[in-house]
Amino acid sequence: MPNLATLADEDNFAYTRFRSEKMTYMTPVFLGQSHKIWGLTALVLHEVLRAIIPEVYSVRLSVKHI
Repeated sequence: MPNLATLADEDNFAYTRFRSEKMTYMTPVFLGQSHKIWGLTALVLHEVLRAIIPEVYSVRLSVKHI
């Protein structure tokens, strides 16, 4: 099980980019453990990390309207 330091390490973080006709948005993917954490689980984890350790984890996701 990964610890907070592993999850907050930007070297273990990536994005998945989705595009529709009207917008582009990115979702997080957490690497650095035996399985990738992605999808809704990664979105929830992203928000939890921002709430509990904002001084260490300050990653921002973006949505661009086309």
